[in-house]
Amino acid sequence: MNKNYLDIETELSYQIKTDNFLSFLTILKLKASDSGNYSCIVGNQFGIDIQWTLLQVKESPLLLKQFAHLTSVKGSDIVFTCNVVKKSTHEVLCDLNDSCNY
Repeated sequence: MNKNYLDIETELSYQIKTDNFLSFLTILKLKASDSGNYSCIVGNQFGIDIQWTLLQVKESPLLLKQFAHLTSVKGSDIVFTCNVVKKSTHEVLCDLNDSCNY
């Protein structure tokens, strides 16, 4: 088994089991870094065959901290800052009274 054309080393998050003509790759607790091109290569003295698939692990965004309670004077400007920790495609639309659409 390969990830991005490199042999997968059996470690805590990857388990490879073979039973006769079947091989199984199990990835425990998927992470974004597990995304990649996975392939299974089989060969003998007559040739090789390769099957592959692309795994894309998606994750939800995470805000670094919550809004503080703010007070301001009528007619002044105020800025609310959202600091997103995880890299992902996201959109946040918020309005009055905590009604947010993600």
